[in-house]
Amino acid sequence: MKIVDLKIYPEHIPQLAEWHHAQWKAINPGQTMKQRIEKMQQYLNDEFVPSTFVAIEHDIVKGSAAILE
Repeated sequence: MKIVDLKIYPEHIPQLAEWHHAQWKAINPGQTMKQRIEKMQQYLNDEFVPSTFVAIEHDIVKGSAAILE
């Protein structure tokens, strides 16, 4: 398993957004899947904060962690 920046694997954003939405939608009850995906896409920049890292094993995402301000 390797830990990499999401910007290297942006194709996994929809899957991560689905997981995050299922797990934490109570924190942001009005947020749609589209909005969650758009927010995750904002993390695909050269800044360290915010950023998302994903655990990848055999090209399958196993988990993620975000660094937020």
